[in-house]
Amino acid sequence: MLSLLISLPAAAGPQVHSPRVITGLNRSLPGQALSEKAQAFVAEDRDLLLPGDSQSQVLVKRVVDSPLGQVVQMEQRFAGLPVHGKSLVISFDEAKRLRTVVCGLAPLSTQAVHGALLPAAAAVELVRRAFETTGRLRGEPQIETVWLSGEEWIKAHLITLPGAEPFGDFTFVVVGAQGRIAWVFPRSFSVVGYAYPSNPVVDAAVEEVELPYLSSTEHLSGEHVEVFNCTGSSAGTCGAKQQLASPDENGDYLIEPTGANDPNLADDQFVEVQAYYAINRIHDYFIGIGATPSLLGVGVNYPMPAAAGPNAYYSPSEQGFDGPAIMMGQWQTIDLAVDNDVIFHEYGHHVFGEVSSAGMFSMDQYGPVFYGLAFNEATADYFSCSALDDPFLGEYFASRLPNYMPEGYLRTVENELTCPAGLYGEGHDDGMVWSGFLWAVRELLGAEIADPLYLDVIAHFPGEIDFPSATAVFLDRAALTLDAGTVEEIRELANARGIEDCTRFIPITDQGHTGFVYGQNMLQGMPISLAFIPGELHYLLDLPGGAQALDLQLSSSADTAFLVRADQPVEQTINTDGLSATYDFLLEDGGVFDLTAGSGLFEAGHRYYFQPINREFDNSEYTLSGQASCPAGTEAQVWQDDLVCAPVCEASHEIAWNGETWVCFCPDGELEVGWEGEVVCAPICADGLQIEREGDEWICVESSEGCGCATSKAADGLSLFGLFLLGLSLRRTNRRA
Repeated sequence: MLSLLISLPAAAGPQVHSPRVITGLNRSLPGQALSEKAQAFVAEDRDLLLPGDSQSQVLVKRVVDSPLGQVVQMEQRFAGLPVHGKSLVISFDEAKRLRTVVCGLAPLSTQAVHGALLPAAAAVELVRRAFETTGRLRGEPQIETVWLSGEEWIKAHLITLPGAEPFGDFTFVVVGAQGRIAWVFPRSFSVVGYAYPSNPVVDAAVEEVELPYLSSTEHLSGEHVEVFNCTGSSAGTCGAKQQLASPDENGDYLIEPTGANDPNLADDQFVEVQAYYAINRIHDYFIGIGATPSLLGVGVNYPMPAAAGPNAYYSPSEQGFDGPAIMMGQWQTIDLAVDNDVIFHEYGHHVFGEVSSAGMFSMDQYGPVFYGLAFNEATADYFSCSALDDPFLGEYFASRLPNYMPEGYLRTVENELTCPAGLYGEGHDDGMVWSGFLWAVRELLGAEIADPLYLDVIAHFPGEIDFPSATAVFLDRAALTLDAGTVEEIRELANARGIEDCTRFIPITDQGHTGFVYGQNMLQGMPISLAFIPGELHYLLDLPGGAQALDLQLSSSADTAFLVRADQPVEQTINTDGLSATYDFLLEDGGVFDLTAGSGLFEAGHRYYFQPINREFDNSEYTLSGQASCPAGTEAQVWQDDLVCAPVCEASHEIAWNGETWVCFCPDGELEVGWEGEVVCAPICADGLQIEREGDEWICVESSEGCGCATSKAADGLSLFGLFLLGLSLRRTNRRA
């Protein structure tokens, strides 16, 4: 039976669902193939994996090779359909004994089940009409019918449209028999970069390189990649794909990036060679650490729509490419196909999709979650930077748009970001917390150990992943090959980042926190009834009992407001009518709020939760800060698990509430004495002795010895009160976590 469940530390915010990581299992299971053993495990431990659920199935989805062995990835199904994001990952040791389990299943027991749903064809037509009011498609819609689990189970269509104008992929969540669009997830990957051995900023010039694995004598087609030129295609498409680069009489592709082949031009042939070289280089890197990536296509000179900006993306199924492909965008005179940073990053998405079960997005009771995207982006950033041995990503792109990226790069894996303070609410930026941890581990272990280890780790990611479960998986897999001391060093790196117990609930401080929330441009004017776009991040603020005022400040680049709820988090729920929010009031402006009147929005002695929303077209960056003020002579302190405004006692004193007022008193065994103009606590001496100060310590001396002795103040009764309140000491702190 299951045992040795890793208990994840409690977070400051509400407890959210997190995959369970079960380690240290050394168990034989019946069956020959690993898939058979995995099914046997589910059958034997079903009551623990899915307590109270007699209806769900857990079926093998695929078996993935990792550097430390094979990993069985399973998915939960109900009534013949997958339960979105709910999965089980199982791995075995060399003797095929069960070793590690990562459980992200959702038991169905007493929840209501809503199975009515618009037919698939009608749902596709619904979202196609919604999308085509503002944009064209570059390919056919993809549809998956799933169950959304939660307080109620809802059958839903997930319909992905590959948008051409405006650029990007969008996954629509359609629910209900009448067909209601409950939510839209943007899925496009935004990344930038350069080329040559690294990129034109790092390298002085191009170098003569080998182009291995060619399977064609006429074009750049090989065993691992086919490169096409999108010159002549409509914006946001590669409909006119062709292979323009051809070899010379010696079979070489000695095409220099000058003249007609300057990458600034939209029809050059140099970038075909660059892309072919880069893909094979990163392919060989991944082969070296234990992956087996499949063949894919690459489109260069991909014409970016004017409003989209420089971009590149990976698609697991690109229209016109018969499978996965990377599109390297050409925007005005910026060509991302000259940057290995970007090509390597996009190839990292390809490997992540083939190795890991982690999805791109999910929805819990608090709203949209982009953790899957964050881990995907972090993985792509990390492997790209590790392969190039360079922690900076996007130097070429930054050099072309210096006003937007004055640091000289787009992102860096060499950072000190922590969780949750380092979260921003957008997948690429949030991934930097995780990639920063990965880079720190790489510096500790070296790339030769860290890279294969992490490839094995992502194979254990379930459909829904978060920071605590990802950290638990990392530590467990590290323990298989590293000594205990080294694993403990990795744990310390994780603790320094705060990722072992991180959630997206961020305490509000007077220092402020900056975050991001999508705008209605995510919907691009589609006829969808979403009054606002909720942000991923949430905030919390404890107001001390007895506080007089709250100074709350917010600023944003768009029409950002906050949903506020007292003592419970703001909730966002998908039901058969779409998306609905549960909150107490809407906060549109900051200011100083009176906490003494008892009739205002905020009241002392409560915890308040905030969720940002955006009601405008443009994306918004906001900053939120706040601080409650206590009456003069008091400060915020924790008393019996409550935050209160209490007097500031002398350092030697303790504090207690006597039912009517706060009292400062000496600990048990001490009394108040006058010393150099102050009242301090000193030990109680036996009869016939008196207290005396000797250096930094109190001592008891014979009364006859005399000399500067302290004056006892025990008669005022305070020390007796201290004895009476033994054990009611107060831990002083500035703020409750």
